[in-house]
Amino acid sequence: MGLAERIFAGPRARRLIDGVEAGLDRVDANLERELHVSDALADATSRYLFDAGGKRVRPMLALLTAHLGDGVTEDVVEAATALELTHLGSLYHDDVMDDADKRRGVPSAHSVWGNNIAILTGDLLFARASQIMARLGEGAIRLQANTFERLVLGQMHETVGPTDA
Repeated sequence: MGLAERIFAGPRARRLIDGVEAGLDRVDANLERELHVSDALADATSRYLFDAGGKRVRPMLALLTAHLGDGVTEDVVEAATALELTHLGSLYHDDVMDDADKRRGVPSAHSVWGNNIAILTGDLLFARASQIMARLGEGAIRLQANTFERLVLGQMHETVGPTDA
């Protein structure tokens, strides 16, 4: 029996895995709801990369980390949803900046709808993530704002490349 099998063989590990899987199902249901937009164009563009798939690594890490505290509460599921929406929004922007042809095995959003719509879709997903965080309170809003700042600064430095400074 390998290390992974030994670690995840016991009943406690199985409960952890089951809890994370149930949490991911709830995150996906929330994403389905949050990605629905009454405007047909925005609905299609918002769902595009979500429908293309993805591993949901960030929500999974949030759900796993929650087990170090009070477990997977509704607030944790909401925060994990906002985390994935933020990630999805950043992918739309990243593909424009990198002029990527494909993402998750499908043509990139900017290849389908153009740069402006791709950027605006990313902004819409950031807005949806921010709405969720606002429901979670002031501390969550502050965390989201700091996350956006770090994301933007990182992208700026990636765009410029290494410097001697």
